[in-house]
Amino acid sequence: MQKRKRAVKIIGIFVLFFIAFFLCLSGILTPPKDYKILIEVKSNQSDNFQLYYSQIQESFNEANSIIQEYSAPGFSILKFNVNTDITKMRLDLGSKPQEITIKDIKYSTFFGNYSVSLSELNAIDSNHLSDISKGINGLQINTIGSDPFIVLPIDEAVLTKVKNDNQKKERFLSLILAVVCAFFSTLLNIRRKLLLGYVRELVVQRDLIFNLSKNDFKTRYAGSYLGIFWAFVQPIFTILVYWFVFEIGFRSGPVNNVPFVLWFMAGMIPWFFFSEALTNATYSFLEYSYLVKKVVFQIKVLPLVKVVSALFIHIFFVLFIIIIYAAFSYYPTIHFIQLVYYSFCIFMLVVCLSFITSALIVFLKDVGQILNLVLQFGMWLTPILWSYQMIPQSYQWLLKLNPMYYIVEGYRDSLINGVWFWERFNQTVYFWSLVVLIMIIGSFIYRKLKPHFADVL
Repeated sequence: MQKRKRAVKIIGIFVLFFIAFFLCLSGILTPPKDYKILIEVKSNQSDNFQLYYSQIQESFNEANSIIQEYSAPGFSILKFNVNTDITKMRLDLGSKPQEITIKDIKYSTFFGNYSVSLSELNAIDSNHLSDISKGINGLQINTIGSDPFIVLPIDEAVLTKVKNDNQKKERFLSLILAVVCAFFSTLLNIRRKLLLGYVRELVVQRDLIFNLSKNDFKTRYAGSYLGIFWAFVQPIFTILVYWFVFEIGFRSGPVNNVPFVLWFMAGMIPWFFFSEALTNATYSFLEYSYLVKKVVFQIKVLPLVKVVSALFIHIFFVLFIIIIYAAFSYYPTIHFIQLVYYSFCIFMLVVCLSFITSALIVFLKDVGQILNLVLQFGMWLTPILWSYQMIPQSYQWLLKLNPMYYIVEGYRDSLINGVWFWERFNQTVYFWSLVVLIMIIGSFIYRKLKPHFADVL
């Protein structure tokens, strides 16, 4: 019987592995087919170079363009991320007369670089060029006027190689995804009894959790004149202070044609929930030490009580931000429903993290101070008050390792951009993989340390 169960588990893992693999191969979970245009240039002065791109029936416009800054002197490589679907490209050569040398143009993929012949650039469409010729170091261009540009031809042979590389990349990512799915399914299978038991206990004790959360919410501000209103007044004043400093003081303008206060609030409100819930849940075992010492009480619900208590405030602010957006003529759309999904993302992330922090702080009081520092730096490392587009594209992947990046941008996708969460497939898979990993680590740490809680407290 045991051998049969083990065989079923192994078969299940392999089935999940191949399902993920073939879903990716079929294009259902295919990542964007992008690549880089690398242009090695030299000029006698600093300026901005702008690459426009479009498809056959589209005209060039600012929305489909990328700006790269060139700092003289010497050769520098300008990097532009484009898509294999584009059929036209135009390179704007700054805004002032200058002498420019284009040494090399390459298509760069995950597997390598492919050079494009510069000989075809002699007879292409251009504007405000006094001379264009082939020199020793590459293509020599002298610009005049205020709008010099050249239209870059698409090298079909090289583009075919790029598309083949993208297919290889998709297969490679499919394999990685399948391995990740198999890995996590194995870990979940190992911990399934512990996790399923915890979920069952939460369902059985849902009334107890709700009542404790409601009582915690009320007693937190007991004795003050304004009572629970402080829970809402403090975040609102924080928003007003940041709004005054950045929009009035620093004169921060609209972000992507959206008023700064709306763009900023979409990132700040989920951070309020994350910060407050994680901080309170971390101290849950210390605050309810009298319950921890009771043998019959299921103390694993205590971090969840604190998270649910913080959720009451978050629900208010979600409704509050919808009203503010409507006041600025940003009326609710079908994408607003995603706020429920992203709130659930924060909820799960905090619950999983709290099992690590709340268990460790019983033995290491320094965890509380470390957490405060992490949250303080985390707020500024998360694109709440600034746009991630301010960082060079080659380093943006580091920013996306922060799970709160996914949530903050998700709130903006729901309220502003109108983007569904499944359209950000790679980030969604990464976020939930990270949550599962944290959940497994948290359950292990909690189970190992729980028997010693009563002795320490």
